[in-house]
Amino acid sequence: MTARRRIRIGTRGSDLALWQARHVAEALRAAHPGLEVELCEIVTSGDRDRTRPLSEIGGKGVFVREIERALLEGDVDLAVHSLKDLPARPPEGLVLLPTVARAPVEDVLVVREEMARTPLSDLPEGFAVGTGSLRRGALLRRHVPNAAPVPIRGNVPTRLAKVGETVDGVVLARAGLERLGIVPATARILPVDPFLPAPCQGLLGLEAREGDAFVAEKVAGIADAVATVAMTVERAFVARLGADCNVPVGALAEVFGDRVEARAMVVMPDGSRRVNATWSGPLERAAEGGRALAEVLLEAGGAEILADLAAPTA
Repeated sequence: MTARRRIRIGTRGSDLALWQARHVAEALRAAHPGLEVELCEIVTSGDRDRTRPLSEIGGKGVFVREIERALLEGDVDLAVHSLKDLPARPPEGLVLLPTVARAPVEDVLVVREEMARTPLSDLPEGFAVGTGSLRRGALLRRHVPNAAPVPIRGNVPTRLAKVGETVDGVVLARAGLERLGIVPATARILPVDPFLPAPCQGLLGLEAREGDAFVAEKVAGIADAVATVAMTVERAFVARLGADCNVPVGALAEVFGDRVEARAMVVMPDGSRRVNATWSGPLERAAEGGRALAEVLLEAGGAEILADLAAPTA
């Protein structure tokens, strides 16, 4: 049997997705000289429908289902995703591999040029901020009272182009802007306290077929231990909570020496209530810690918020 020398990476075709896939491809080639890495662009449901909110077209999975199908059918060998877009558990037959180094986790607010130096507390009433995220909208309503979140969809350049045209500002992930090298001069980083990022924001999800030792070995050669611990904690938190894009939650795990410190929150979409939780423990308890973090959040009042969110509206 001829030895395998090639890995086909499945990716969406957006500028950001292609950057992420190329980043992984370059790391694989550098770590494994002679390895052939090919990118395969795949159109997803989320790419086809660019207007309706994600919650209406299938939640997080709309950006990954077709890519996962290609993995399962053997058309590609490795999928590269924005990890925050992945559902809490991979489908049967697929596994999530250790990940590469994490990008910055914060959200960024990009505003009209004339508002660049205006403090958040001094923004004019009705300041329209575009976002496709329930979490970002809820945090804006709670912590920037004059902000008026407006639902928008589209890739990073499309959203940026709306500033000054249809909205006064947009909130985007710092990671995406920096990866694409298009950080506007009017961008301001929103601190993680109080603007806690989405679970796994800034992380890449590297997904492969279960039992594919060749791909697993190659990916292990580019993996980052700290980022993988954070991934483990934050995904265990999401899985225990049962959260998807319809739930405004944030979570962040950070490694300090041999310990993990994690924090999380859930907030009502209108910003009226917010519940926070923290957990810390040794690295080897990362998965257990993520579940414990969720339990602390639920017991602190998060369960009531989740129940209210799940209740049918009149």
